[in-house]
Amino acid sequence: MENPVSKKPMTAVSTMALIAMWATAATAQSDDVGEEGDVIVVTGTRFAAPASELPISVTVFTADEIQTNPTFGANIQVGLGQLIPGGTIAEVGSSDINVRGRGVSYRINGVEINQRGRASDIAVQDLEPSSFNRVEVVRGTDAAFGFGFNGGSINFNTRRPTEELQLTSLVGIDFQPSDAGDSFGWRVRQDVQGTVGKLGFAIGGSARFSGNMFDPDGNVFPDTNSRLRTASDVYAIDGTLQYQLTDNQMLETTNYYYNGESDPEFRAVRGDFSEGILGGAEPIPDDAFDASTKATNYIGTYTYRHDDLFGSKLNITGFYADAVGAFAIDRPGVVVGVRDEGNKRHGVQSSVETPLTFLSGTIFDGAAIVYGIDYLSVEYFRTQSEGPEPEVGVPFPRVKEKTLAGYGQARIPIGDNFVLTGGFRIERGNYEVPDTPVRSGRPPLEGGELDFEVNLFNAALLYNVNDNWATYFAFSQAAGVLDVGRGSRNVIRIEDLEPNLDPTNQYEIGFRANYENLAVTLAAFYSSSDLGQSFIPAEPGLPPTIVPAPVTIWGGELTVDARLMDGLDVGGAASFSDGEEEPNDVVVNIGHTQIQPFKFTGYVDYSPTEWWRNRLTATHQIGSDAQQDRIDDGLRGGNELDPVTFINFFASFSPEMLPGRIDIGVENLFDRREVDLVAQAFASDTDFYLYPGRRIRIDYTIDW
Repeated sequence: MENPVSKKPMTAVSTMALIAMWATAATAQSDDVGEEGDVIVVTGTRFAAPASELPISVTVFTADEIQTNPTFGANIQVGLGQLIPGGTIAEVGSSDINVRGRGVSYRINGVEINQRGRASDIAVQDLEPSSFNRVEVVRGTDAAFGFGFNGGSINFNTRRPTEELQLTSLVGIDFQPSDAGDSFGWRVRQDVQGTVGKLGFAIGGSARFSGNMFDPDGNVFPDTNSRLRTASDVYAIDGTLQYQLTDNQMLETTNYYYNGESDPEFRAVRGDFSEGILGGAEPIPDDAFDASTKATNYIGTYTYRHDDLFGSKLNITGFYADAVGAFAIDRPGVVVGVRDEGNKRHGVQSSVETPLTFLSGTIFDGAAIVYGIDYLSVEYFRTQSEGPEPEVGVPFPRVKEKTLAGYGQARIPIGDNFVLTGGFRIERGNYEVPDTPVRSGRPPLEGGELDFEVNLFNAALLYNVNDNWATYFAFSQAAGVLDVGRGSRNVIRIEDLEPNLDPTNQYEIGFRANYENLAVTLAAFYSSSDLGQSFIPAEPGLPPTIVPAPVTIWGGELTVDARLMDGLDVGGAASFSDGEEEPNDVVVNIGHTQIQPFKFTGYVDYSPTEWWRNRLTATHQIGSDAQQDRIDDGLRGGNELDPVTFINFFASFSPEMLPGRIDIGVENLFDRREVDLVAQAFASDTDFYLYPGRRIRIDYTIDW
C-alpha cells in the first residue's frame, strides 16, 4: 500500500547538501582515519589489535563523533541506526536496530545488556549518551564472544583515566522551535579524570530533563510510550577506577548506573493508515490510572589483569548487571496497565593470551593463541500488570539461564603479508522455569528445565597487499537467544518445548585502503540460517518447537573518508542488504523492517578557523516497492516504503576570549516530514506517526 501521507519536497538547499555528501562515508570516520595505532579492545576477536589488522568490518565512534552528531543527543541507538553501514533505521520510539538483517548484541564495557528470556528492546533503552566516549560496532556474526545475537555487537565504553588531572563541566538546553516551551529540556554533566600515584580514576555524573516531543506538524507525541523517554527525568553516574599493583598487574572496575522516571501527560490516539490520518495524542484525564514509570540500570565490571604471567597475558573479569523497568501498557485512548520487567545477570569472562615463542624466527613469527572460559547467569522476569485491565499484560515465567562456554582463538602471521586467524567456541547451558500462572482460564505452567548446546567456529585470512592496501576473507558463526518466555505461554509443561539452537553462518570478503588523507573500506557478505529463534507450534495442537525457517541475507557496504585540505574533511557510506526466508516452506522476500534497503550516509566537516567548526550530516534511504510475495502469503511487513532523509547540523565555537566551548546541534535541520518506516511496512494504525521535527541543542563545555 502506498504511503497516503504526502511529504514536503526537499528544498534546493537540502537537495544540494545531500548530493554533495552521498558518495562519501559513515560519520564514524570508519576504521583508522586520523587514529593510527588506535586499538579496538578485542570486541570482535578477543585479540587487541588496530582495526586495520582485523579481518572483520568495524566502525568506531569516538568521543568527538558522539558529541558532533545531534541524533545522539537523547537516544544514541537511534542515531547509530542512521549512521552504521548495514544498520536499519529505528521506528519512532524504538531503540532496537538490526545490522546486516539480524539482531545485535548491545554491551556496556563488554557486558551484554540485551533482554534475554523474552526478546524485546526494553533493556537497551536506558543509555545516557553523555556517559560514553567511545562506541565500537562489529558488523556481522560474533563467534568469539558468543552468548547469542547474530548481527554483530555494539559496545558502549565509558571514560577511562587520563595521566593528567582533568575536570570537564557541561550545561546544555534543547528545544523544538514548533513549541519551545513544552519541548524545553536541559542537562548538566561533570567529569573528573586523572591519575594519582598508582590510582587512576574517571568519574562522571549527569542529570537530564526531557520535554515533550513534537512532530514537524507541531503535534505532540504520546509520552505513555516508555521507549520515547519524553517528559522524563534521567540521572546517570559512571566511573572507572584502576589500581596498578605492579608494573605488570592491575585491578580495574567500571560502573554505570542509570535512573529514568516519567510522569506521562498524553496518551496515544490511534491513526488510520489507509485514510492517511496520523496517530496523535490527547491529555490523560485527571481521574485516569496512574501511568508513571521508572527504569534503573546498573552494570559493573571487576577486572584483574596480569600482562606477564609466565610469558602470557591473563585477564579475568567478573560482572554484575541489574536492569528493571516499570512500563506503561498503552492502548490508543487508554492506559490499561503498568508492569515491571527486567533482567539480572552475573558472570565471568576470562582470557589467557600466549605467544607461540617456538615459532619465533620462522615465517610464523608473532603467532599467538588466546583461550579461556566464560560463565553467564541471567534471570528474566515480568510481573502481572497493575491497572484497569490487568489481564492485558499477563505475567511471563521467571526464566533463569545458565551458560558455560570454552573458547580458543589463534592468530598466525604467515610471512610479511598474510595473517591467519581462527577458533572455536563451545557453549552448554540450560533454562530453568518455575511453575507459573498464565492466562485466565488455562492451567498453570508446569515448570522444569531445558538444556541446550551450541558449537561455533570462525576462520579468516588477511592479505596485506602493501603498506596501504589489504584484503580479507572471513567465515564466522553465531547463534541467537531462545525466546523461552514467549514460548512457555503456549504449553502446559515447560519440557514440551524443544530447544535447538542453530548457528548463523556468515561469509565476508573485504578490502581496505588506508593513506594519510584517505581511507576506503569495501565489504560484501552472505549469511544463512536454517532455524528460527522463537517457539511456535509446528502443527495445530502440537507443542511449540523451533521450526525450520531458513533465512539467507546478503549485502554490501562501502565507506570513504577523506581530508581534502586542512580543516575540510568529507566522508560517507553506501550500504544495502536483501534476503529471503521460508516461513511456510515458501520462499519470500524478507520484510522491509528487518533488512536495510539502499542507504547513503555522508558528512562534510569544515573548520574555517581554529575556533570554529561546522559539520553537516545526511542519511538517505531509498524507497522500496511492495513485496507482493509476502502480501500474497499473508505475511506482514512487505508494504511499499517511501524514501526517507535525515539531515543534521553541528557547529562548535571556542574563541580565545571564551573559557570553554559552545556547541550547537540541530536534528532534522529542514524539519522534513518523514513517516515511520514500521508504519509504512506494516500499514500500521498504531505506529502511524511522523519522525520527530526539528530539535535544537545548545551546550557549553569547559575544561578546568
